[in-house]
Amino acid sequence: MNLAKKGDNSVPASDLRKFVERIENLIDERSKFTADIKTVYAEVKATGLDVKTVRALVRRRGMDKAEREE
Repeated sequence: MNLAKKGDNSVPASDLRKFVERIENLIDERSKFTADIKTVYAEVKATGLDVKTVRALVRRRGMDKAEREE
């Protein structure tokens, strides 16, 4: 990949296109993950569990140990 020199504002079109495509793919993947998470929470609700509590558990497990102890 050709990197622009300092002070040079030009980037080859092919490099720009690759960056944009990578970003678009990541956005698409994020949308799929969001839909999957919503589906899981719907399953949680269908089993009779409290969704709010499960969300709190997920959030707490995402914290590091020091944050949980505060």
